[in-house]
Amino acid sequence: MYPIAEHWQNYIDGQWCDSESRLTVNNPGTGAPLATIAQASVADAERALIAARRCADSGELSRVRPAQRVTWLLRIAAEIRAVAEEGAWVLCQENGKSLNDARDEFIEAARYFEYYAGMADKIEGTSIPWATATWTSPSTTPWASPRRSCRGTSRCRSAPAPWPRPWRPATRW
Repeated sequence: MYPIAEHWQNYIDGQWCDSESRLTVNNPGTGAPLATIAQASVADAERALIAARRCADSGELSRVRPAQRVTWLLRIAAEIRAVAEEGAWVLCQENGKSLNDARDEFIEAARYFEYYAGMADKIEGTSIPWATATWTSPSTTPWASPRRSCRGTSRCRSAPAPWPRPWRPATRW
């Protein structure tokens, strides 16, 4: 059994950020409140997208040598594996899934990073360019939710996570 933080914040542009709104997460088995999370606003999603665009435009990630990308991706996989037991416990408490299923989510996420690490230096060391992306914003989005999308090769998304498997979509994009 692992302790679960009472409140979780969003990570935007290199820092942890709280929000004016909070969402209470209940344990589905007991109905008791488990924790609260910062409920991101449209402005929070915009800040995250601006930070992502700034990073993409800077070329910081695409200019590094393929061997460095391999190192980064393998480190991410190792970090995910390091928190797999604790993370699985949290998923059990917030989703009600079995400990084995929850643990498998983390292992699968780590394997995605390992898979892409294996590819990072295999395609002639060339970065696939971001091309031109079409960014939507609250003012042009009729449903005005914090959901965002980009067209092109970047496939970025900013959306609430209504699915019961948060690690899979986050690592496949």
